[in-house]
Amino acid sequence: MVKLRSLLTLAVASLAVVEGNYHIYTHQEYAVMACSGVIEKTTTFCPAVAGMGHHMHSLMPSCYCTNVVEMGSLLICLHQMGYYNLAMVKYLTKKCYPNHIPAATDALFFDGVYQNATQYVITPEETLNASLVTYSPIYVRATNVTTYYEAYYNRWSNFTLSLNLGAGFFALFAAYMIISGIGNWSLILFPGLVSKMNGPVSKRFRALVSLPATFRKDKNVPLKFWGVPVGYIPTRLESIVIALLWVYLILACAFGYHSVSGNPYWSRPMGEISRYISDRSGILALFMYPLVVLFAGRNNFLIYLTRWSFARFNTYHRHISRIFFAFSLVHSIGMTIYAFSYPTARYASWMRDPFITWGAVATVAMGVMLAQGVILLRRKSYESFLIIHIVLAVFVLIGCHYHIALYGYQGFTWSVVGIWAFDRVVRWIRMAGFEFQEATVTLKAADTLKVTVPNPTTWKCQPGQYAFISFMKPSSFWQSHPFTVICESESELSFAIKIKGGVTNGLYKHLITMPAHTAKIKVAIDGPYGFSSPAHKYNQSLLMASGHGIPGLYDHAMRLANTKHSVKLIWIIRDYKSISWMLEEMQKLRETKVETVIYVTRPNEVLDSPLGSSDSRVSFSDKDEGGKAETSNQLRVNSVDQIQKDLPHVSFREGRPDIDCIVKEEITLAHGTLAVVACGHDSMVDSVRCGVVANLTKSKHRVDYFEELQAWA
Repeated sequence: MVKLRSLLTLAVASLAVVEGNYHIYTHQEYAVMACSGVIEKTTTFCPAVAGMGHHMHSLMPSCYCTNVVEMGSLLICLHQMGYYNLAMVKYLTKKCYPNHIPAATDALFFDGVYQNATQYVITPEETLNASLVTYSPIYVRATNVTTYYEAYYNRWSNFTLSLNLGAGFFALFAAYMIISGIGNWSLILFPGLVSKMNGPVSKRFRALVSLPATFRKDKNVPLKFWGVPVGYIPTRLESIVIALLWVYLILACAFGYHSVSGNPYWSRPMGEISRYISDRSGILALFMYPLVVLFAGRNNFLIYLTRWSFARFNTYHRHISRIFFAFSLVHSIGMTIYAFSYPTARYASWMRDPFITWGAVATVAMGVMLAQGVILLRRKSYESFLIIHIVLAVFVLIGCHYHIALYGYQGFTWSVVGIWAFDRVVRWIRMAGFEFQEATVTLKAADTLKVTVPNPTTWKCQPGQYAFISFMKPSSFWQSHPFTVICESESELSFAIKIKGGVTNGLYKHLITMPAHTAKIKVAIDGPYGFSSPAHKYNQSLLMASGHGIPGLYDHAMRLANTKHSVKLIWIIRDYKSISWMLEEMQKLRETKVETVIYVTRPNEVLDSPLGSSDSRVSFSDKDEGGKAETSNQLRVNSVDQIQKDLPHVSFREGRPDIDCIVKEEITLAHGTLAVVACGHDSMVDSVRCGVVANLTKSKHRVDYFEELQAWA
């Protein structure tokens, strides 16, 4: 099924681009355009097509194909310039056959026309009125033909070069993905070989390039300006790749331009060069467009090629989007400078052309999307962000489609439509396969929703995978949000969902009015997505979770519990009541060999009801005065004692853990290959990553880090 989806997606995207009507010009076309351009600039043979303008010369019906006198002038020019050969005959035959010349358009025909024309050819006077119809073949100046040839070549070969440079970008990025995919799949297919790749070079590369954050340790903690979060910082490897993309594309847009004196298109070098740059940047931007949409989709077939996480594709989505906008902006500025090279009246008329209007609409919509996509706005109201983002994306698509129609590049926009439509269809198929199930939704510890759903026999998932849930309520059925699945049971799936704003806050308000804070709600589930970290391919695993990052790592622990694998599960929580989210799951670990440690960072907060009940919540703290403080202390002692009795196999430690020390100790004492898997709060996950990077050399065994945190907003 995965392979079929991948092939279908690739086919849709590829066919849409290949079927574009854009044209790559040949030497024969440049030669014919140059000769006929000078001829038609000098005099007129076909009054009906006179004054067409040279900018669309080769795309219009050709006078020389229907007028034998101009054909004779053209053949004289081609012979004079040394352009006439067998390839030229084939081109003229193909070009003129549909135009109904009353003879077979072959070499004999063209030779006959040429021989006849040489008997009547004239050299026109310099003062000849070009609008007057001429009935004799003419000679043209070779210098003028050379100028026209160079002008046409500069104009149209720039398009061909731009397409080749865009294809080069695709090839380079594809090579990077293939190499990365080979490395990631090797962890699954050839774990023994990978474990041996643990020499100084491998460790140094992972410690300096592939594992660390770009600067210091923050990767999932957002970058802030004046205390305001603006975005995420990629890993160092991702930053290097993004920088190389910028370098390649800037260099691709920076060379190969020169003006032609006497250019029939443009009288001013400024207009000429600005148009070349504008065309180049616009075409390169088009190559970004399908990737921007593909990388943002749930059903991106490249995920299966590379084994990249959605978070990594989302990183490239954001940065390639910025490149897309930057090059679109360069394109717009270049076109504006080009337009200024014309008289004011023509500029005003040109700017009213729908071709220009739609291009401006697309560029403005891109800019608004870029500003609207900053992390502060995404987090403030994700659903509003998403709706506005989709509406703006539609304007970008329509604007681009109509803007590029003149040059036949709609294949790029059709590929975007195909990618988007395919993603939506697969979502609907996934949800239909799961069916609309009735879920049991319970409020836990006043800040968590525990959702339990019957598991269809056809629905399979692995530890660390996630699914999108839509709650079938009038206020939220159209929303879907991703949550990690707990799928260790064959009969049911469960999710531990932190209450925030939006749909989860609405469910919270509903549940607090229900008996036992529990309700039955229909849900639609789209998934599973993502890959399970290959912890089972290692001798040991250190599973580090904080807060609501526990579900996937609990699944990993249960999967590894019945193997020879050595497993240590560390869960960092704020207070004891947080255990209620996963109480049943923690109790299941009692019968396993998993070493479980729970750090409670705020141990003084207490419960006023049994831990397993749905209304467990904070009563008061030991900071209260008088009798309240005494009662609080007693409740705390009782509740902690009860928790330890319920979970005797768990080692409880109060206070914040020293993550670097924990990671260092596990790596130093490792007696075999070690997988470190982390999920939870952004700062905790970044600390684990930093600890692994700092201590890679502390073990003689292979140590790998896997991150299951997906940053959605």
